[in-house]
Amino acid sequence: MNALEFFKSINQVNGGNVIVLSAQPIVVQVDGFTLQMYYVRISPTGARNILRSTEYDRQRSMKSSNLLFLKNQMAGDQFAPFTTLTLKAEDDHVFLIDGRHRLTACFESEKTQGFWVQFAESEKSKAKLYSVMDIGAARSNFDGLHALGTFDSIATSYRSATVSAIRRIYSGMVSNAREKKSAEELNDMVTPWLELSRQYYETINGLPNSQYLKSSRILAVALVTLRYQGFIAGEFWKCIASDDGVSQTDPRKHLIRQISDRNSFIRNTSGSQDKRSALYIAKCWELHFNNRQAQRITFDEKASVVVAGTPYDANKPNCGV
Repeated sequence: MNALEFFKSINQVNGGNVIVLSAQPIVVQVDGFTLQMYYVRISPTGARNILRSTEYDRQRSMKSSNLLFLKNQMAGDQFAPFTTLTLKAEDDHVFLIDGRHRLTACFESEKTQGFWVQFAESEKSKAKLYSVMDIGAARSNFDGLHALGTFDSIATSYRSATVSAIRRIYSGMVSNAREKKSAEELNDMVTPWLELSRQYYETINGLPNSQYLKSSRILAVALVTLRYQGFIAGEFWKCIASDDGVSQTDPRKHLIRQISDRNSFIRNTSGSQDKRSALYIAKCWELHFNNRQAQRITFDEKASVVVAGTPYDANKPNCGV
């Protein structure tokens, strides 16, 4: 379906009243995209019909504050008349990539508005386009990851910790939340680890210490151990979550004491404790992996994080993984 066919179909539904002011589009090519641009006057009914016919199940939730702002602008005739909407035809259907808040505000304000409507031609799927194209309220990377289907296998409550943990893995087990990455870059980074994250949470959920094991700081080390030492690591983390009576010199017991102590440096959310926490957790894992006991856990706080039984080394490119 091309653009003019789409506009015609909208007008056939309950008097859509979408007026295309030029039969010939302005064609723009940029960054591998071809955009066919039409200037269009859209009535409130037309906006409603477009929203209904272009619904995309991975759209982010509406933000009431942004919607109210746009409605007030339109009601007061302050809305910029050259704002864009972006659509893409795929599989004989047209999807709204960008402009949901604007069209909803047009419908709810009951004011006809002018828009530049862009039909995107690209080899990228609608999901990838949605993850990167936005001119309205800032679209977060999580909106983009949701659009790409990255999180389909992960429960909502674990998604933030999972992404944060995987970012830590590639930054030497310290937080790097400020490093800018696109949704596509994050998708490529996190996807290989998602099944391990799901298995980890399934292993610890419902056990006495599970509440202490859900932070990204702990999850980062756990994911590396599970990737390379699946069975041993699974038993290690299940035991810590269970606290099933291991001896006082067992490295798992040392870790249990640390994670359950509210004053522990591992539970201190300050970024200054990231590396120290990772070194401690990795040391407990190393002792267990090598079947050793310890009266207390000691480690070199200046060392880089290395995870025993795995290629992980914070000093290596991509930390060895």
